[in-house]
Amino acid sequence: MSVESLLSEVTNILGSRLAVKAADQAFFGGKQVYTGVSSAVGAGSSAAVDGLVSEIASLKKENQDIKSELAQLKKLFEELSVKVSKHFFDSAKSILVLGDGNLSFSLALSRLLPSGHITATVLEDEELFLNRYAVFDTVNLLRQSSNVDLIFGVDATKLPSNWIGKFDMIIMNFPHPGGKTNLLRSKKLASGIFRSVRSVLTPGCSFHLSLAIGQSGISPGDPLLSDDPPIHKKDSWQIIYLAAEQGLALQSLNPMTPELYPGYQASGYRTTGKGFNNNWGAQRFCFQVSHIKPSFDQLVSPPRSCKKFNLYLPYYYHDVSFLFDCEDSLIDGLEDMIFKMLYELSGNMIIRISELNHLRSMCPDPYLPNRIYRLIWQPLIPIGKLLCNDIQDELRLRIVDFVKRNRLPLGASVAAAPAAAAAPAAAAAKDDDFDLFGSEDEEDDDEKKKVVEERLKAYNEKKSKKPGVIAKSSIILDVKPWDDETDLGEMEKLVRGIEMDGLVWGGGKLIAIGYGIKKLQIICVIEDLKVSVDDLIEKITGDFEDHVQSVDIVAFNKI
Repeated sequence: MSVESLLSEVTNILGSRLAVKAADQAFFGGKQVYTGVSSAVGAGSSAAVDGLVSEIASLKKENQDIKSELAQLKKLFEELSVKVSKHFFDSAKSILVLGDGNLSFSLALSRLLPSGHITATVLEDEELFLNRYAVFDTVNLLRQSSNVDLIFGVDATKLPSNWIGKFDMIIMNFPHPGGKTNLLRSKKLASGIFRSVRSVLTPGCSFHLSLAIGQSGISPGDPLLSDDPPIHKKDSWQIIYLAAEQGLALQSLNPMTPELYPGYQASGYRTTGKGFNNNWGAQRFCFQVSHIKPSFDQLVSPPRSCKKFNLYLPYYYHDVSFLFDCEDSLIDGLEDMIFKMLYELSGNMIIRISELNHLRSMCPDPYLPNRIYRLIWQPLIPIGKLLCNDIQDELRLRIVDFVKRNRLPLGASVAAAPAAAAAPAAAAAKDDDFDLFGSEDEEDDDEKKKVVEERLKAYNEKKSKKPGVIAKSSIILDVKPWDDETDLGEMEKLVRGIEMDGLVWGGGKLIAIGYGIKKLQIICVIEDLKVSVDDLIEKITGDFEDHVQSVDIVAFNKI
């Protein structure tokens, strides 16, 4: 039996020390076991305390060693940060900083790069700037710096033409249109900045734009290449699409770390008292000149070796419609030819083609099977929406030409937009390959012309008396405003004000989508051969851009 268990038993059973002593002496022959146990317990307690003291001392020493290591790591990190920052600007000898709020970034940069030349600019004139920010010391330090030019009253959307080729690098951090955040004003500001920067940027130079995560539309951590279309959020500045409109391509995307620039504090709008705050961090986008306006052939070649989507490039959806003038059993085989033709004509511009199975239908006139295919565009050269529309129109013409030259059994309404379906038919009627009433070898005499005219007249009279089925579609559209300040009543009035032959507006309602913002959900009925859904959506977003952020198709049903 152990000492501890013996002590426990004795203590619980006997309540008197004298009785315990007597029992000890009577039973163990004068050896006072209880007293021995007491001494042993005391000695054990003392040893335990000594052990704890020793362990605490050891932990204190270990803690001190950790603090010392952390201090060394902090020093190494700071040294590494300076090296990283300097390496980022290695190729830049002349740097332009646009809209530098309180000028703290320019000051930090001038200290970091004593051998580089920095042009620091702000939007306000000097008097207004000092009244707003009161950073007199910063202004004095910049003016005393031999490597800094300080210029007041520079509008980033209207850079002077004599700055062309003057700078190796242009930097702008967290542009803001002022006032309450408004997506439309923010996008207009960014578009103006890209247009202006592009006018002075030369090939090989770069424009670095810092935005808070969530503003750009690109999430950090998304893969650069993917099998599926990347997520470019619509409720954002859509920065790479705005840049592409001005011929600028995204070259790299990195975190923006203010700690790399000692003393830098991103100022809030109109005050340094409340600095820029974003718990999600920030991103730095590096853009370079891509093109002026590439042609269709430049975009098609060279062939694309990798059929994957690129996170850095804009992409677009476009639908093409084909009528199959053949037996049903031959459609699948002909469809393979269509896919091959589209890939051949588009080269590296199109990554994916798929059929919209739920839109299969029969065209009423002519009564032929109709199938619609969705093309996803992402050329290797980034292009804006306007240029993409021009390229799509060019592809339609090439498709019609290919079909005619190869005499494919496809209906003349091979054009992508239903509204333009009649144009190829008219062109086909003029082509010698489409001879309805005879061969090319027959004599073209007056009698035959008369017979042809009589037959055409009889055919047209018969057709005009026969009521035809008009193909119609019911469409539900989601029309989304820019923010909660948009006048939704005015927005609905503008949308309903669109008039087209074959378009009828139906009911509409406002649906809450969060943060006090509502969207307009509206029904319309269109005649398929008269109205193009793509054209309708483009008209809504283009004509009413001050009210409408985007339009989505909720439902599309044939009637």
